[in-house]
Amino acid sequence: REVSCEEFADYSQAVLDNARALEKGLQETGAELFCSPTENHLVLLKLSTENFPAVEKLEQAGLLVKAENLLTSDDKIFYPVLRLSSLDPTTRALTEDDMFKVGVTLENFLKSKQDADAIKKVQKFVEKMVEHLPLFSDDWLPEDEVMNDLDSDLMVKAMVYGF
Repeated sequence: REVSCEEFADYSQAVLDNARALEKGLQETGAELFCSPTENHLVLLKLSTENFPAVEKLEQAGLLVKAENLLTSDDKIFYPVLRLSSLDPTTRALTEDDMFKVGVTLENFLKSKQDADAIKKVQKFVEKMVEHLPLFSDDWLPEDEVMNDLDSDLMVKAMVYGF
């Protein structure tokens, strides 16, 4: 039922648009990407081996990213990448403009010294961007299923406490 509603189609298009905006922001600052342009929610950012530890620092700053090795058909050849998804940001109602800024900020951080000041700068950027946004935007729900504050509170408790 959900897939057939107009809101889901709008959400799906927004996910793709946001992933492409993230790509543009990364490329604007010189990032190397795999499989670009993306055709789904994933953006694969090529990492240098010295940037692999940056993942933990990005998480300290509030950006959840996943580093892994992109495998090839040859077991001896692999590429370190950051897997970046536009699903959660889109669910929270981030826009293409927001995602472009995320891309620029992320690549600028990776090019920085990645010290405490750089982490704090990214953290402030993330906080400012999401402080006014819901965990789940009503934009993607069918009109007859818009959540009220009680529903939102229950959803948060379910995510935190696992019920």
